[in-house]
Amino acid sequence: DCPMVHQELKMRSWYEKYDQLLDFRRQNGHFLVDKREARSLRNWMLTQRKRYKGTHLSTGSLSKNQIYLLERIDFPWTSDRDEVEWQMRYDELVQFVE
Repeated sequence: DCPMVHQELKMRSWYEKYDQLLDFRRQNGHFLVDKREARSLRNWMLTQRKRYKGTHLSTGSLSKNQIYLLERIDFPWTSDRDEVEWQMRYDELVQFVE
């Protein structure tokens, strides 16, 4: 196997999942992916959080560009559902007040 081809396939797969995440957020207005509805996407999100924290050893850490793309869409770096919901409500309040 050619390492460049393997890397290209991994990046293409990452962007496909990123696009799925964007579609999910557009359709639902949030990132609270239910594992019963979209297990693959939820697992990908969990992996991105681990990669961000440097605790996912098999795939390494996220690139600066991947971090930028996730932060640009306000990706929640926590998987704590209560914290994510609180942040969503807070953001709604801030928009309302403005």
